[in-house]
Amino acid sequence: INLDGDGRKLTIQGDQVVETKYGNSKKSFTRIIFLPDDVDYAAVASNLTEDGKLSIEAPKKEVLQGRSIPIRQLENAAQ
Repeated sequence: INLDGDGRKLTIQGDQVVETKYGNSKKSFTRIIFLPDDVDYAAVASNLTEDGKLSIEAPKKEVLQGRSIPIRQLENAAQ
């Protein structure tokens, strides 16, 4: 299984060859998922369990809180 990211676009691809006494068969798939705009793309992670379940974690970006900016009063130097 391959997982590729390009901006908001995640592409998941998988291939499997199954061999039986009657011959071989090949299975493949491709899925494309678009992540929401508020995802932290650098923090996207994935896990694959032993039984073949793929999970993808895409945390939201941290929201920056507003802050108060103090105003300093300057003394008039032209007096």
